[in-house]
Amino acid sequence: MAATFSEIITDCVQQALGLPRDQLEVELRDLALSAMNEQGRIIWDSWPWDNEKLDEFDSPTPDADGIITFAANVDVVRALRSLDSSSSADSGQRIYAESDLLAMERGVDISDTRFKHLSADTNGYRRIQVPVETTYPTYRVLALKHWSDAVVDANYDPLDPSATPTDYRVLTFIIDRAEPALRAYVKDVLREYDDRPQLKNAERLLGMAINRDIKDTDREKRLNPRNPCFTEIGNWH
Repeated sequence: MAATFSEIITDCVQQALGLPRDQLEVELRDLALSAMNEQGRIIWDSWPWDNEKLDEFDSPTPDADGIITFAANVDVVRALRSLDSSSSADSGQRIYAESDLLAMERGVDISDTRFKHLSADTNGYRRIQVPVETTYPTYRVLALKHWSDAVVDANYDPLDPSATPTDYRVLTFIIDRAEPALRAYVKDVLREYDDRPQLKNAERLLGMAINRDIKDTDREKRLNPRNPCFTEIGNWH
């Protein structure tokens, strides 16, 4: 079972500094939490995500210009499929991404069966632009989640922790296989703060976790061109 950020911090402070578990100073807590957020994002961005990280959901409804603005937890849009009147993704069609920069270089317009990535809005939310149509008002989306820092929530209630799910006392590190690397980094930050020598094992432990995940996990190996081509010569593989 994955440990909470609070449990990891308590363990790291005790193991790195030899301090009691029930007397955690606020300064040490905040230092360890900051280190966890920093290294946690690095691990998150370097992890070889596969289907385990793809969450399928219905897209927000496009606006009049075909622009879809996603929620704050959406990071990378991996696939898009239109939904027909029965809301069945299997009966819709795959909408491929097309670069407006490459289209401009070629002197052509974006195809009306493609979507393009847009810059994020003022809130940092991901946006894409889909064909303007009424046949398929919504789409089925596969996307990667956005990393979110753990925080100290002033409204945290130990009797109802689910009310503040981003509080460090209830939040867990999703990539549990990389937890030893995260712990190693936090302990080194604490040792440096206390003028103790660092062990610097985090990078090695992260490499071990990634290597094990790639080698031991049954992963499909397939190459899919982003845009179908050669249609004039018939079916191809």
